[in-house]
Amino acid sequence: MAFEQTQHAVHPPIGRLLFDRRKDALVGPQRLILVDGDDTLWSTEHLYDEARSLAGSIVQTAGLDRAFWENRQREIDRDNVTHMGLSRTRFPTSSVQALKETEAFAGVGDLHLDRQVWDASASVFEAIAPVVPGAAAVLRRLQQLGLVVLLTQGDPEIQRKRVNDANLTESLDMAIVVERKNQQVFQDLAAWLSFRPSNCWMIGNSVPSDINPAVLAGMRAIWIDAHVWAHERREKLLTSQFASRAASLAEGLRVIESAPA
Repeated sequence: MAFEQTQHAVHPPIGRLLFDRRKDALVGPQRLILVDGDDTLWSTEHLYDEARSLAGSIVQTAGLDRAFWENRQREIDRDNVTHMGLSRTRFPTSSVQALKETEAFAGVGDLHLDRQVWDASASVFEAIAPVVPGAAAVLRRLQQLGLVVLLTQGDPEIQRKRVNDANLTESLDMAIVVERKNQQVFQDLAAWLSFRPSNCWMIGNSVPSDINPAVLAGMRAIWIDAHVWAHERREKLLTSQFASRAASLAEGLRVIESAPA
C-alpha cells in the first residue's frame, strides 16, 4: 500500500517524516523500536551489484578492462561518500569516473559510453528491492512490544519508493528519513518522541550507521550481519552489553522478546 504524508505532519528535527500512524499505535508504549530499511527490511545491496554488473558489461563490450573498471568503481564510490553522501547521483557518477580512468588506462580516447554506463548504474534506483522474508510478521509482533519506527538514511525520494514497494506501511507506526545516522540523531529522536534512550532499541545491518551510534546514545542495538558494501564495514562493532548480533530479523525479534521491558 502506498502512503501519502499527512498535510500537517510535524517533522522531526533530524530529518523528513514520511508518515506517522501513531494514532493507530499501542497506547503509551514502553519501548521505542527503531528499524533500518536497506538490507534490514528489504535487500538492496545485490541491486547495486547487478547494476554494476550491467554497466561492466557495457565496458567489456567496448573492449575495455572490465576488472579494472569494477575495482576502480568500488574504490571511487567509497571515496565519493565523503562529499556526495548517499545521494542518488553518487553511484552512477562513480561509474562514469571509473570509465574515464579505464579509458585512460587503455590508452584510448573518449568512447562516448558515459550515458550508457550512467543509465545502467542508475537502474538500481528503479529496481524493486525484495522484502526480507517474514519482515511484516516480525514488525507486527514488534508493534505489540513498542512503537516501531523506520529510521532510514539516504535520498528521501528513493527511500519513499522503497517503503512503498515494500508494502510494509501497516506494519510500521512511523517512517523517518535522515541524511546520516549518528549519535546525536539517535539522541534527538528519542527526545522528540519522549523516550529515554535506555528504553530504545535499534535493529540494523550497518555497524557504523545503526549499531555503534545507537549504543553510544544509550540505546540497545541488534546488528544483523547482512551483505553490505565496504563503506558499511569501516568500523568494528563496539564491545558493549548493549550491542547484540542476530543472524536474521526474526532472531532480532527474539532478542527483544527475551529482554526485560
